[in-house]
Amino acid sequence: MEARPNEYAMDELIRSMQVTLIKLQKANDEWARRRWSQNAAVAWTEQYGEIVTKTTAAKILGCSPTTVYKLIEEKQIKTAPDGRVLVRSMAEWASCQSPNRKAKVQKGAASGKA
Repeated sequence: MEARPNEYAMDELIRSMQVTLIKLQKANDEWARRRWSQNAAVAWTEQYGEIVTKTTAAKILGCSPTTVYKLIEEKQIKTAPDGRVLVRSMAEWASCQSPNRKAKVQKGAASGKA
C-alpha cells in the first residue's frame, strides 16, 4: 500500500512533535536540577553555614572524607582559601547526582548538625 502525501506530512509532524517533547523534557530536568540545587544550598547554608570542614562535608554528602578529597582534587566541589569546603558548591555537585545518590545526600544532611 502506497503512502499518500498527507501521511508523509503527518509522519513529519509527529517526528517534529517528538523532538520538541524531548527538548522540553530536557529543559524541565535542568530546571528541576537547578531548583533542587538552590533549595539544598539555602537549607544547608542555614544549617551548617557557608563553609564546613571536609569531615562535615563527607557527612552531609553521605560519603567518606576520601571521596570529598577526591572531589576537591577533581575540582567538582570548591574550597575556601583556608581549605574548608564551600557548602553551595556541594549542593551544586549533589544536584548533578542520580536520584538514588540524592536520597543518600538528603539523608546525610537531615541527620542534623554534623
